[in-house]
Amino acid sequence: MQKLHVWIILSALLTVTTGCWEREKVVVPEEVRSVIAIPSGYEDFDTYPGFRDWDRIPLKYPYQLHRIDGNPLCDLQRLSSPQGVTIFGNKTTILSDIEIIAPAKDFAAVEMSLEDINQGDKKFAILSYESGECEFFLTEEEMFEHLKSQYNIAREELTFYTFNQLFQYFEEISFER
Repeated sequence: MQKLHVWIILSALLTVTTGCWEREKVVVPEEVRSVIAIPSGYEDFDTYPGFRDWDRIPLKYPYQLHRIDGNPLCDLQRLSSPQGVTIFGNKTTILSDIEIIAPAKDFAAVEMSLEDINQGDKKFAILSYESGECEFFLTEEEMFEHLKSQYNIAREELTFYTFNQLFQYFEEISFER
């Protein structure tokens, strides 16, 4: 039995040293690469993934996605920190219980869970990065009509992602840096 343990340890060591356990590269879609983890001048904002029981994804500064304990739902937050304390400073939650999000250059479109009774029956929202204002919609069709009139974006031009998908892309972008 002891020989078996030695053999397993030596096999694992040989595998690691010969590079057989190479990290699998994730292909980040260009439309995602251009709207998450964009260099803002604040290193901790651009690269910090979270700590222990919480994860984060930077969007356009000062906005970020945040989740706790691997929850599939996330929050969209705005940081209001002084320079140098970007990640650990004050945060304001703008949208909560987000199921999927389509980050873009000028806005983020989201579909939320209706778990939060304060949202009523409005399940869709668009956050304008420039104004910091959210607009809420009852249906996906209303949201896409607004996107077409306000941003000249058609439904086909947006792809929605879960937090897990975006976090995987964020990790790949951070690894490449």
